[in-house]
Amino acid sequence: CRHSWVLEDDALLFDLYGEDSDEEAEGEGAALPDESVPAALPPQLDSAAFEARRREELLATARAAPAELAQLAAAQLTIGGGASGSAGPGAAPALLAAGGGDADDSDSDDGAKGEGKGKGGGARRRDAAKRAGARENDDEAERDSSYFDSYSHFGIHRTMLGDYVRTRAYEEALTRNPSLMRGAKVLDVGCGTGVLSCFAARGGAARVVGVDGSAFIAERAEGVIAENGLAETVGVVRGRIEELSDAAVLGVADGAEVREEDKFDVIVSEWMGYGLLFECMLDSVIVARDRWLKRGGAVLPDVARILVAGGSALAADLPFWDEVHGLSMGTIRQELRKAALKEALVRPVDAQAIVTAPQLVRSLDLSTMSVADTTFTSDFRLSASMGGGVAPDGAAAVSAVVLWFDTDFSARFCADKSLVLSTSPLGPQTHWVQTVLVLDEDVHLAVPGREVEAQGAAHHLCGKISFSPGKGSRCRSMDIVLEWWTEGGASGTGSEHKIRMYPL
Repeated sequence: CRHSWVLEDDALLFDLYGEDSDEEAEGEGAALPDESVPAALPPQLDSAAFEARRREELLATARAAPAELAQLAAAQLTIGGGASGSAGPGAAPALLAAGGGDADDSDSDDGAKGEGKGKGGGARRRDAAKRAGARENDDEAERDSSYFDSYSHFGIHRTMLGDYVRTRAYEEALTRNPSLMRGAKVLDVGCGTGVLSCFAARGGAARVVGVDGSAFIAERAEGVIAENGLAETVGVVRGRIEELSDAAVLGVADGAEVREEDKFDVIVSEWMGYGLLFECMLDSVIVARDRWLKRGGAVLPDVARILVAGGSALAADLPFWDEVHGLSMGTIRQELRKAALKEALVRPVDAQAIVTAPQLVRSLDLSTMSVADTTFTSDFRLSASMGGGVAPDGAAAVSAVVLWFDTDFSARFCADKSLVLSTSPLGPQTHWVQTVLVLDEDVHLAVPGREVEAQGAAHHLCGKISFSPGKGSRCRSMDIVLEWWTEGGASGTGSEHKIRMYPL
């Protein structure tokens, strides 16, 4: 079977075996327009950097994909302009490996000839790359500023505080675990309005420090803390975790050596985003843990898990358009499904839309993990369940892969009261809702025990799911890549492999 790599965000189709697809014949999945793809990266990277940035975002997923797929995709990647725009199978893997730079970055002969007369081509490229890197750092700082500014409005805090499942889980973990909290020093990463800091103080903490990158909301948190009579226990520090000094957070003297007893017993943070990893705030929690948590200290929550399941068309709310006030609106349904192939949908999914058993695809231990662990590829194998969406012939139509997460306040640290904060569609909804990856076409799965009735239906929906951080202007976003195929059924061999990227 062949693999199709679809980066629908810019209608770029990698056909890894060189075969034309139906989408391509109809005008979908065409190669990037020439103006989006530099024919080659010129010595003056300054001018090419802007043009290449968008392309780098598309390539980010290819880097995170399984190595053999990335190599095959690279071999088919058109990087040249004009009628014969391919650089050949040898050049594209180098582009992937170098992140858009020249495969050969040495000074070469140009550099040698330029000695005493100015910089050679390789040196000019390195200088240009440094300047581009400096601008990228400035851009990242600006994007972080915009990110923190987005939390300088009460509406988003109203949404989070009004999420009973979320807020109650943190309250119980912090106020019903006296063996952990009594007399503890607690760091609240991304404290927002200060609610978790207040919970920690009420739970018996001796000292709590809340940190937030938004000066606006940090000032309001101080007001909330004082209003509730907790100012002697809870303090607020304004700034990015990555930029704060030990003195600012720990209260030690400037330049003083940090002792173990100066550090925190507990770090708490509500860092989770859509699909668990959107916003990349977990990175800041890991930085804080590595700098300021005592050996053996607690991180709350301490375990995070990503799960997937097959969803019917209801997961994307498509059946609504089948009949609207007596009118068929199938054309709108088709258009919406096509649009949903370009990005991950974030929406509530009804339990009846889940038509397979859930499967765990990633588990993260926040006490030991690294930032690198948030980039991963995992396998899954889904089978139809007896729940909603099963047709009379014993087959379930899977229109999407639905993703959600659970976080644990486990008995490792919360010995008095352990609990799970779940965003599953099978339980009460939270403000995170679910993440929906719509498939190109329905996959029909036979319900176990009814394979004879469901003739022609596959037995399993199999695949790989990959997460990697977005690039450039999307540095706090995630790129999710889904590869899928079927196993079993009438053919016995399964279907072709398909791969699609869903920016989140």
